[in-house]
Amino acid sequence: MDNNPIDRFKQGKSNIIGLVAMALATVALIGAVVHLSMGPLAPQEPIERTIAQTALGIKEAAKRAIAGEAEPQPEPARRKADMDKIVDAAVLALAGAAMLLAIVALFRREERMPALIGFSLGGGVLLMSFLQWVAILICGAIILAAIISNLDQILS
Repeated sequence: MDNNPIDRFKQGKSNIIGLVAMALATVALIGAVVHLSMGPLAPQEPIERTIAQTALGIKEAAKRAIAGEAEPQPEPARRKADMDKIVDAAVLALAGAAMLLAIVALFRREERMPALIGFSLGGGVLLMSFLQWVAILICGAIILAAIISNLDQILS
């Protein structure tokens, strides 16, 4: 009789917090996968233009260094919220909330399975987001190494 959810609810042993944690983590996982598969939602500059601007900036900095000129003061960059940042923040907030609720459910001695699933899915979403940024950093380092190795062709 103890396994019947209605009886557990009547006895004050509901597992609603664990189920909410599991639901939040599932929504966060779906949001992360959909956002990752759809690509950037905000319009992006073509990668060729970004690489060309970086190479040109290196060339200009090298010319200034050879001529002994001082570097110009960079313009302060304005941070604007685009759709990608909003979706990323929402997904991370949902994953964190799911993990916190799962911990609360475990402390309340609710059923372990929904709480553990919620915690695991939330942690998986956080890990997926972290590994995505690591992959982007590695790709950026490879591109930067390629630019530096071709610096003699860029400067000529």
